[in-house]
Formats: sequence, structure tokens, C-alpha cells
Amino acid sequence: MKKIISLFLIVFLIGTAVVAQNIAVVDVAKVYDASNDARKAQSIFKKETEEMQKQMKSKYDELLQLQKEFKEKAQFLSEKEVEKKKQELMKKQQEFNQLRNKLTQKSESRRQELMQPILAKIKAIVSNIAKEEKYDAVINKEAFIYSKENMDITSMVIERLNKK
Repeated sequence: MKKIISLFLIVFLIGTAVVAQNIAVVDVAKVYDASNDARKAQSIFKKETEEMQKQMKSKYDELLQLQKEFKEKAQFLSEKEVEKKKQELMKKQQEFNQLRNKLTQKSESRRQELMQPILAKIKAIVSNIAKEEKYDAVINKEAFIYSKENMDITSMVIERLNKK
């Protein structure tokens, strides 16, 4: 019986401690998507990646053309020439793969570079709201299955982010 009472007391105290916490939630993805700065960053990123895609397409088309020429002429070439052309094709394929990997890394790096200042602004605004409203914690809404509507500060964060 003492164990049951002790267990009940522990659960009650833990529950009381959790309820006493003043917690807010924010949908960071929604805030980011609604940000004017994010829209500008996405526009910049789109222009830059379009240029990278043109560069990759050009190299890819060049590779396809070489493959086509090889298939058309392979039957008329000597074994030595066929082997030489295969080596050239493999080299071009490797160059294309390296370019694709390089541009993919560059693109991801640039995306992160553009996102970072915006995410820093969001974090600063959330921190300010938490201090002003005396929240003990602000948690990303994605971590919750359910939260009360009055716990959500997403619209407040969006409003402040787009004022600046």
C-alpha cells in the first residue's frame, strides 16, 4: 500500500511540475516559408542553381553526343581505336560525374549559406518572445502530436520576422 501511495505521489508531483511549465510551440518550417527573406533567398538560389543545371546539361549533352558518335562509328574502327574511344568515353563520364558531385555540393553549401542568417533571425525572435512572454521553453511544433492553440506562437514569430 505504501508503494502505491508513493508511486501516486511521485506521478502527481511530476505531473504538477510539467503542468507548471510555461511552454510554447512554433512551426519553424511554416515561419521559414512565410518569411520575406526566405523568399528572396529562394529566388537567389533558384537563379544560381539554374545556371549550374545549364552547365551540367551542356556536359551531359556533350557526353551523349560522344556516345552516339561512338556507337555509329564503332563498327568501322579497329580494336585499338575502339579501346581508345571507350577510354575517352569513360574519362568524359568520370568528368561529368565529378562535375555533378561538385555542383551538388556547391548547391547544398550555398543553400545552407542562404538559410543560416534567416534561421538565426528566427531563433533570435523566438528567444525574444520567450523572454517577453516568460516561456520556460519553446519547442518546434513538429515534435508534438498535439498542442493547444494558445501555445502556438508561429504567427507572432512570422509577424515580427517580416517587420524587420
